[in-house]
Amino acid sequence: MPKPAPLVMKKGLALPASLTEGVSMQASPRELPPAAAASEVALSSVVRTATDELVPLSFKVSKHFNRAFRQVALDDELKLNELLFAAFEAYRRQRKNS
Repeated sequence: MPKPAPLVMKKGLALPASLTEGVSMQASPRELPPAAAASEVALSSVVRTATDELVPLSFKVSKHFNRAFRQVALDDELKLNELLFAAFEAYRRQRKNS
């Protein structure tokens, strides 16, 4: 009896669902169809470009501020860093106008 396919791919070998159509789950990156391999490279470069520009920012705030900040981000469907960017830009505009 043949060994069943693994349920989880090895790190670095998995593809997004849209790229796996017609591709065997046992395929290695060298065995991928050219279009799927090219799409995977394009996708990873787009993702890396967005996160490569971000650097960690670490500081402490009160529990109340933390909860309120997260709640505003949740209510407005924003990521925490998006809310921080928006607040900073609003502060800069206000400071410039005063």
